[in-house]
Amino acid sequence: MHARVVIRVVGVIILAVGVAMIPSTILAAIDGTADFVPFLVSSLLPIVIATIVLLTTPGRIDLAARDGFGIVTFGWLAAALLGSLPYALSG
Repeated sequence: MHARVVIRVVGVIILAVGVAMIPSTILAAIDGTADFVPFLVSSLLPIVIATIVLLTTPGRIDLAARDGFGIVTFGWLAAALLGSLPYALSG
């Protein structure tokens, strides 16, 4: 398994999770009833992590079958953990 390739693709998944949280952050800011900070941290943290990962891993991606299994496994784990951040941070 090519670890750098898996990390890079999981970084793209993490970036997608962070970008997908931006609308809920905007709605929390507009509404004013929800706590804004957990949503802000939950959307910015994945974007920062993904940016660091994408800048530090090589750009060329050659995938093998084993890489696909790693991407799916770690992608789901990362998406689940980062998706639960608003709940964990808001108490």
